[in-house]
Amino acid sequence: MFHVPNVWRVRHGVPAVYCSNDSYGNNGLFRLPVGEDRVVANCLCGEGAGWEHVSVSIPGRDATPTWEEMDAVKRVFGTTPTAWRSCMCHARTG
Repeated sequence: MFHVPNVWRVRHGVPAVYCSNDSYGNNGLFRLPVGEDRVVANCLCGEGAGWEHVSVSIPGRDATPTWEEMDAVKRVFGTTPTAWRSCMCHARTG
């Protein structure tokens, strides 16, 4: 089971559907600095029905996050989500 970084939880300032508080557990939108240049990554997280999911995007960039950025996200979440442990990773481009 992974644990979300509550310090970077989005609580306000975006459409209400993306806002959450600690009562949402491992579900919500998180914005965290990643990589050497500390770009902000949007991480939309959720768990349920036996799944743990983290979608990662970099605002203003029309490309998938770099390996370094994805590795930084993985490290922030502490214990590795099941998908990362079993190497069931997927990347969607375009």
